[in-house]
Amino acid sequence: MPGICKQYLSAGQKYYEEGSYLSAIVSFNKAINYHESAYAYAWRGKAYIKLGGNEYFYRALEDFNTAITLKRDKGVFYAW
Repeated sequence: MPGICKQYLSAGQKYYEEGSYLSAIVSFNKAINYHESAYAYAWRGKAYIKLGGNEYFYRALEDFNTAITLKRDKGVFYAW
């Protein structure tokens, strides 16, 4: 994973932990633009879940499915 992607992923995780879910999603989007990271998709899915509502639920589901597809060997994504 390229350095800039890691920076955006870390920033997104920080925003997520602070409860700033929209800012987290923006950071995860940037991470994904630099490198298609399963972790960024999974974290963005978690942020969508926190926003609530059907629209965000379906976006989260798509992100979780993408994370699983990218990292089939990582069973942890099945639990998120």
